[in-house]
Amino acid sequence: MKICIVGWYFYRELYDTLQEIQKEFPVFIVAHKYDPLLKELDMPYQVIENRGLEFGAYDWYLQNIWESGAVLFQHDDIKVKDINAYNQIKELNKDQVYIFGDEYTVKRNRGLHGRAFYCSPALLKLIKEDGGIWFDYGNKGNVFNLKPGPDEGMDFNSGICRFRDQMIEYKAKGYDTGSYKIIPSFQTGERGKFRKEVV
Repeated sequence: MKICIVGWYFYRELYDTLQEIQKEFPVFIVAHKYDPLLKELDMPYQVIENRGLEFGAYDWYLQNIWESGAVLFQHDDIKVKDINAYNQIKELNKDQVYIFGDEYTVKRNRGLHGRAFYCSPALLKLIKEDGGIWFDYGNKGNVFNLKPGPDEGMDFNSGICRFRDQMIEYKAKGYDTGSYKIIPSFQTGERGKFRKEVV
């Protein structure tokens, strides 16, 4: 399994964890802005324009880096309390799974989000053949305005809603998509939650 990280909050504790496991789980950072931490890390990265929030980064990785294997797509504002969480994700025998840290977060997000999800090689091949992961090209960083102006793209939830719909379509074709897995040692943050705790 490979790991695609969206670089935005640059939560140091997570990056230290990723450095520990990157030989087993190769990491690539698709950053939406530059941070000096990138130069300190022994991990490949690419800084790209923020178009479409995390789904823009995920699609860039799929189109430019991915060649084979399963991938965990995740934000960089995640607290990993036990690195065995990555082994648990690797062992998922499904085509696509949203990863959560607790039941409360599942309910709050209605069982789906873009903060962390796993995809199998077969599903990624199909997504790529179908044109990639949809993202809102007009969204250059809007994560708060539910009614954006004409130059702000669509509602910031449009990416996850389109991804959900895509997974429903693939489920109808026989792929095992749309479920979620709770891993208590893998806590997803929101809007820089964990970075703020240490700043």
